[in-house]
Amino acid sequence: MVAHYDDGWCCTGWLDWEFAIAGDADFDLTRAARSRLVELGEMPMAFYDGYGRTPHPTREALYELVYFLHMAKDSQYHVDRATYRYAWTYINCLPSRLEELEALLEL
Repeated sequence: MVAHYDDGWCCTGWLDWEFAIAGDADFDLTRAARSRLVELGEMPMAFYDGYGRTPHPTREALYELVYFLHMAKDSQYHVDRATYRYAWTYINCLPSRLEELEALLEL
C-alpha cells in the first residue's frame, strides 16, 4: 500500500498474499491459531472477536489434523520451530485425536 504525502510517495503497508487462496475461512483461522515460529501460547480471544467468530469445532478439528500432518512432513526439511513441535505432539497422540474426530463426526 502506498500513500502520497506532501514530500512524496511512501510505502505504508505490505500485503503478503503467499498463502491466499479461495477456500474455507475456518482453515485460515485454524492455521493462524497454530502456526508459530516460537512459543506464543494460545491465540487470544481478541483475535476471534476482531474476526467476528471462532471456527466451527468440527471443521477446526479436521483442519488441525490436515495442518499438523503437513507440518510434521515439512519438519524434516526446515529448521526447528514451535509449529513443528506442536505437530509432533499432535501426531504422537494420533489414535486419541482420531477418536475425538470420530465423535465429532458421529461415526
